[in-house]
Amino acid sequence: MGISLMHTKLQAFATGAAFSGVMGAIFAAKQLFVSPETFTLLQSITILAMVILGGMGSIRGALIGAMAVTLLNIEILKSLSDFLVHLRQTGFILNLGFTSFNFANLSDQVEPAKYERMIFGLILVLMMIFRPSGLIPERRHRLETEKK
Repeated sequence: MGISLMHTKLQAFATGAAFSGVMGAIFAAKQLFVSPETFTLLQSITILAMVILGGMGSIRGALIGAMAVTLLNIEILKSLSDFLVHLRQTGFILNLGFTSFNFANLSDQVEPAKYERMIFGLILVLMMIFRPSGLIPERRHRLETEKK
């Protein structure tokens, strides 16, 4: 098509690096102190989960993935942990007909908020098995899979 591939890739890399530099400067100004310990493995996993869940190459998909993972992280996991603690404290007994389960016997270690990495890993594995292109795949990839 007459477009220099090397020039275009370098331009995309430079644009991404420029945005990253500006956002890094804003982050450093807001935090007042930045060190390598500021950025943890869980933050990298969270960002990866956002992109994979939403759909790589799709801006709308990445936004939806970011909202879903943030909602899961901030609201759902914490609420589920609080709900399990409440059931444990009240001694709720779940009768399933053939068996029953007493929540008072539930270990203190069973709190979904403590297992964020495991839950994100499970989300990534399930997405790769059932929906490898993400919730909202990029348009080109969606058209390729529709033709098959």
